Amino acid sequence: MRKTLVGLLLLAVLPWVSVAEEFSVKASDMRGDMGLMEDFGPTGAVFLPDGKVLVSDRAYTVFHIFDTEGRRFRFLDHPQKMGEANFSGLCWWKDNRYFVTGSHYHIKNNTRFVENRSIMHQIVLQNEQLDPESGKDNYHPDTALRSCGFYGESCENPGEITGIAMDPKHNRVFFGFDKCLAKDGTVVLFEGQLDKFLARSNDFDLKFVKTDLKPGTDPATGTPYELTDIAYVPEKGLVMLMSAVGNEGKQFGSNQIWFLKAGFGPARLVQKDLCPGNHGSGLAIRPTKGDEYEAAIVCDNAMDETRIPSRMLYLRGLRLPMR
Repeated sequence: MRKTLVGLLLLAVLPWVSVAEEFSVKASDMRGDMGLMEDFGPTGAVFLPDGKVLVSDRAYTVFHIFDTEGRRFRFLDHPQKMGEANFSGLCWWKDNRYFVTGSHYHIKNNTRFVENRSIMHQIVLQNEQLDPESGKDNYHPDTALRSCGFYGESCENPGEITGIAMDPKHNRVFFGFDKCLAKDGTVVLFEGQLDKFLARSNDFDLKFVKTDLKPGTDPATGTPYELTDIAYVPEKGLVMLMSAVGNEGKQFGSNQIWFLKAGFGPARLVQKDLCPGNHGSGLAIRPTKGDEYEAAIVCDNAMDETRIPSRMLYLRGLRLPMR
């Protein structure tokens, strides 16, 4: 009784003290004008200033704008003519500019596919429309990627770029890799100098980020979790999304969120067992109030093959382990 009275008195005396929001997750099927979106591959996500979510689509090399309930507001065709780029990561850079990357991967690195998939470029969003100049500035740090040992035909264990994130204040760009693990069994994550990347400098290189994160095994699929996206929270650190897939891509486990304070390891678990049965493939996150965050996870459930709708997971009251 005494503790309850003290708590009420504190709230009365300190009205500016906000009550922590309870953590919650809502799953919504992603849909367009004609209902559920079937031939659709959401792989990257980032919050827009108004709270909507910009999503990259691997299926058709296009973009969409959704609300956090999975309703599509805009279809954005890519202004440049290009082949199958297999978009795999999307991040904010500055103002209304964003970067999107292809996966830089194909089985046996077939040149017919790799050329388009090996592109990173910036897109410019104006009033929920893509500026015609979007996609004209292309970036392809091929030398740096090949030097890291997880990209290219000669690699024993070739990876797929699955996420890109930028930290302009500290001049860093991050690339997350999927389909491979480092020699010590940890996830593959690299960082480089952002200014050299943007300048297409010949001495741009990548350094391995030691996360100490060894993926566990999802009990439902019996397969290990894989890194599927990354996102940088300014002044806080790097957030990583992990998911598990089994049965040749037709069965999905649960999802996990991990955090690297200031972008350095060791990684710490934020949330686990998120929405079993969905393949989280893209992560957007931003602060809401105090030390709480909201996140949107897009799930590429390959509906054209599995008949499981792609979904938007909306998380509120998320807290990052800063201590």
